Amino acid sequence: MAPLDPLTHDRVYRALKQDILSGRIAPPGRLAAAQIARNYQASMTPVREAIYRLVGEGVVTMKEGGFYATPFDPGMLADILDLSQKLLVIGLNRWNDETLPASTPMLVDDLCPADCVRLVENVFQHLFDGTGNQAISSWGKAANDRLHSLRIADCEAHRRARLECRTIFNHALERDRTRLGRRILTHHRRLFRLLATF
Repeated sequence: MAPLDPLTHDRVYRALKQDILSGRIAPPGRLAAAQIARNYQASMTPVREAIYRLVGEGVVTMKEGGFYATPFDPGMLADILDLSQKLLVIGLNRWNDETLPASTPMLVDDLCPADCVRLVENVFQHLFDGTGNQAISSWGKAANDRLHSLRIADCEAHRRARLECRTIFNHALERDRTRLGRRILTHHRRLFRLLATF
């Protein structure tokens, strides 16, 4: 058996996840691996790996011998947002002023929505990890994955959301806990308002 190409697998995983969470693949649509392979110009192995990974994240459901896009549930995302906000405050309180991993182009004026979301998710994961609790750290990664498309949609629609992501990242770089805490709350309020429109 040929080894899994991580680049193809990751590309298919991200594209399929984005298509489901954005509604381009409308839940509870059945996912046919052969059709997905044609759509994303990939072989069956990375498609199957991507589908199973999405099953693990709850984006895809396995039932009746097939795979289906999980219906979008604003209530569930609101619960994730609520818990995320609370756990980020814990992480902020326990933050030992470690610097963020320096891998981000925060000085570029015109970052695309995906780059802006990456900035804020980098900060949030750093704070989840900063709780010192492995369960919170793992939950935080899954929460960032579930909220990723919502954040992308917000950043695509509003320049202010993109600026907010950069501001959160800059406050974290400056180790300004007070401003960072306020911006985290503002960010979550924005996403709650966005969810209310669905």
